[in-house]
Formats: sequence, structure tokens, C-alpha cells
Amino acid sequence: MDMDLYRQYMDRLKLSAADHQRILDGLVQTKPKGRRILRKLAACLAVVAVAAGVFVLWRSATPGTALVPSQPSPGQSQPASSPPFQTEPAPTPAAEHSRFLVPSLPDGYYFTDEYLDLPDLTGEDCFYICSGYPTADTQISTMTAENLCSVCGGEELADLSPLGWSGFTVSGTFASIPDQGIIWAKISGADGESSFQLSLSPDALPPMEENYDGATSFDRNGVSVTGYRLYEDRNSDGTAEHTYRVSFLCNGLGYYLEVISPDETACQLLTKAFLAQVTSGSRTFSLDNLVPAPSHTITVEDPFDGQPHSSFMLPALSFPQWDDSPTLPPPSASLYLPENTYSLTADGIRFALGNPEEVPWMLNWVGFGVDGTASYDENGQLLSASITGVKNDASFTLLLTPNAVLPEEGGWSEAQYGGVTVATWSQNGSYFAAFPCGEGYAYFSCTGPDAGVCMDLCTRAVSVGSGNDGGFTLFYLSQEISSVQSLQLS
Repeated sequence: MDMDLYRQYMDRLKLSAADHQRILDGLVQTKPKGRRILRKLAACLAVVAVAAGVFVLWRSATPGTALVPSQPSPGQSQPASSPPFQTEPAPTPAAEHSRFLVPSLPDGYYFTDEYLDLPDLTGEDCFYICSGYPTADTQISTMTAENLCSVCGGEELADLSPLGWSGFTVSGTFASIPDQGIIWAKISGADGESSFQLSLSPDALPPMEENYDGATSFDRNGVSVTGYRLYEDRNSDGTAEHTYRVSFLCNGLGYYLEVISPDETACQLLTKAFLAQVTSGSRTFSLDNLVPAPSHTITVEDPFDGQPHSSFMLPALSFPQWDDSPTLPPPSASLYLPENTYSLTADGIRFALGNPEEVPWMLNWVGFGVDGTASYDENGQLLSASITGVKNDASFTLLLTPNAVLPEEGGWSEAQYGGVTVATWSQNGSYFAAFPCGEGYAYFSCTGPDAGVCMDLCTRAVSVGSGNDGGFTLFYLSQEISSVQSLQLS
């Protein structure tokens, strides 16, 4: 059957909603197959700077194989809340919480059956474009189900089925750069041997790794759409697959949709449904509600919103240079086992600082991104807890441990502060304070370009941690490791 007869046949063909559903249900869910690596690239043609990324273009006579730069695993966000005395294992990818099944179509819903005529560019030369993303400051985040629905203009997963995604398992990621915001978002879906990937970018077409001179442009509901199709064995499994690709700009977003399936009917259905929904205005995609996952467990806010407020007068502490001071953390750190080191929740950090409600304002950690870990030995006894903070070029580390690590004598300055003995010193531009606190000892160090700020943070840590304003404590972190293990298994 030649193409003209095939198109006439498709024009006459009418499928019921049940028939369309059987097409979708007949596909067995698997992951999309990976692409083979390009065997040979021709000469480099151009390098184009785009935003923070760089695109390198090649022309190749072996189209259909994309050269895609590697990307880091999406970062994981911290849980919103957990019991303050518990810690949790360091975050690991949780795919089961980032892939979602799109429900069946509503009763009576059906897709149009006209044929989408895209040029077949199989075997034609194409340009390969390698994106410079991610750059060092690019943050990759994983979409939640709520994110997916919001991006796709829906309120629940069932709202995605009119896009042709019924029966597909979908997932999404998005990338952001400080001071630029969201730079792209990607949504992928798989159902049997059929798969799709939708890329979105604000105010510009998303990076497309393969580009063909022969792609055609056509009008769909007043929107100029560019597209083409391929038919080739992309994964060298002995079976050729159909590939449909369309791209366009609409309502401030750039869209690039790629659909791959051995069944051209599935490619037709997914591409036509997507174009109909977006270009007709029936559905509005948006990146506005995407918020990058927090890079720190706590970002300390100003409780006074920048307004003047009174504060206690803090006595000055001296920080003599001590070149041969002991290395922190303490020697017991050599016993740390990776599987027994856990990330602290926000509640755990606050309780260790002596205030279950907030980070004590007297610490003056406003603007610092704060994280923490706790380490236990093989018998479940606490070795130490470490709380770190970063703000621009300044950083601090608060180490809480049951055991003292300073020698009996040394080059520190000793002072009485609130009824406790405090040792302070400096070394190579860093400032240190060591003092007893609840159930153990605290060691605070600060490094930054402003020595006055570092000494002030050390003094405040002494004031708060020694008990004058709550006191640092190991009580909640000194539980047996069994409580942590039970959390890990839950």
C-alpha cells in the first residue's frame, strides 16, 4: 500500500473510545530503551553560547542517534517534619515516589482520527547539538505529582489523560540557576515499547539534540509548529521504531515533544492529542509553580524582618593564634561507619541547638544554610553530631560530642563564661571555641573573610550553647541506634 492510499484509509478510519483505550491498554509497561552512542561525528560547525549553557553543533550522515550530555541525579528534598529525636539516612533516589501512573480516559472521550502528515527524514543529514547544561551552578530537581499536574495545567493525574498519556507512567525533572530561575523542565512517559519526552523552556525553544533541515512547518490553531518523523532501529534490537518530533512556541513557553513507538498509531495519537490540547488553548502549561528543592535542611530567616531590636551585651573573647591545635572532629571519628551516619532533620537540628521551635536568634545565623549529621558506633552509641552552615564566603561547623578532645594544655585562651570554662583560639584565619554543654562538649569553628564576624559568631555560640540561652544538647541524639534503624526500616 503506497502512502496516498494509506492516508486515504486513515482519513476514513474512525475509532471508538473503547478502541482507543484498547490501543493504550495493549501496550505493556516497560522503561523506554536507551539510545546507542554515536559512532562517528563529522567536523564541528559552530559553537553558540545560550544563556549559561553552550551548544556544539555537528553535521552527521548517521541521523537518529543523539549525543546527550550526562546529568546528575535529581536532588532530593528533606522531609517537612519528623520527630526531633530521630535522624534519618542520607537521602537516596526514591524512584517509586517520582513516577506516577496516568489514569484511564474519561468515559465517552475520544481522539480525532485525521492523519498528521509529517515529512519522513529517515537517512537525511542532521545537526547534533550538545547542550552545555548542567553548568556548575545548575540545580536539578525532581517533580512531585503536584508539580506534574501544575505544569500540565491540571489538578490531578487524571487530568493528563486527554494528552494521550492514559496508561503511561510519567516522571519529571526541572533545572534552575540562581538569579535566572527555571531554565527548563522535562516530562517523560513510558508504556510498553512506547515512550515520550516533553521538554519545556521559558520564552525559547528547548535544546534539541537532533535538528534536520528538512523539517516542515505548519499551522495548528494559529500556532506555527515544526515537525518531522523517522523510522529506524534506534536501539539495535532488530526492530525499527517510529519517531515523531514537533516543536513550537506558545504563550511564553517553548515546547519540544518526541514520541517513540514501534506502532505509528501511538505516535500519531500522542502527537495529535498534545498539539490539539496546547495550541487550541484548552490546556495551559506553566512553569510558574516550580520551586527548586531546598539545597539546605534549614535556611535561617530573620525573626525581626530586618527591624531594629535589642540584644544582650556579649563579653569579648580573645582568639590567640595556636598553630598546633588539634584537628576537629575528634579522633573517634575514625570509627565512623558510613551506614551509621545519618542526616539530621530540621527538628533534630533545632533540638540539638536547644530550641525545638526555631534556631536561636542569638546565634545570628540569619541567611545561613544549615545542615547536620549524627554518627554512631557499631554498638549504637553516639560518636558526634555535626551542624554546618554556609553563607556566601562564610562557613561554620558546630561539633557536639560526648567526650572532650582538647589536651590538658595548649595555646588557647581560657575564660569563665556563664559559669563554664571556655577555650578560644585561632588558626590560619579560622576561629575556634570549645566549651562544655549539655551531656557533652561543643566545638565551634568559623571561617570567613571578616574576622570580626567570625569572632562574633564564636562568642554567640558560646553564649547560647553553654546554657545562657537554652544550651546545646545531645539528649535527643544520644538514643540507642535502634530508634534510628526503626526509622530506616519504616
